[in-house]
Amino acid sequence: DRKHSDILEIDELREFILSKLLINSDLSSLNYITDTAPNIENKNRLIFTLHSPLKLSVIDSNGNVTNEKESTIPSTTYVRYGEVQVLTIPTESEFTIVLVGENEGSFTLEMEEILDEEVIATSTFAAIPSSTSTMATINFESASLEDAGVLQVDYDGDSIIDLSYSPI
Repeated sequence: DRKHSDILEIDELREFILSKLLINSDLSSLNYITDTAPNIENKNRLIFTLHSPLKLSVIDSNGNVTNEKESTIPSTTYVRYGEVQVLTIPTESEFTIVLVGENEGSFTLEMEEILDEEVIATSTFAAIPSSTSTMATINFESASLEDAGVLQVDYDGDSIIDLSYSPI
């Protein structure tokens, strides 16, 4: 009889966390918990984190797509946590990020470039207004933040760019 925000108020769960995770160093008996980092083949990646009422997709130069419903671009990942979506893309291909409106509001798109597990560049587009008709795109020709294109926003879905933003 609890809400998600109350989950750590459950005595049994706090005892489990204390006994299994904080005191017991043997994690082998626990599913989905490990003390080793996963092996990632291509460590050079761009990570896009979208906070918004928009759908996040990527389309590569061959027309392959990765989003909430499909993943046809090799080595890309997509995860959604409520209104937060995270998309990772290897830096070896050209692609376009596509944002499509689902609800009224605003969005923030955070971008990180990772080279050998180290963040080498970041950029953020914050508090951009959006509607159910919004379509926004940003092109990446060299797959690096330094050479990222302009974020073009068609706020009202009339195929005319209403707002343009350069990465910072």
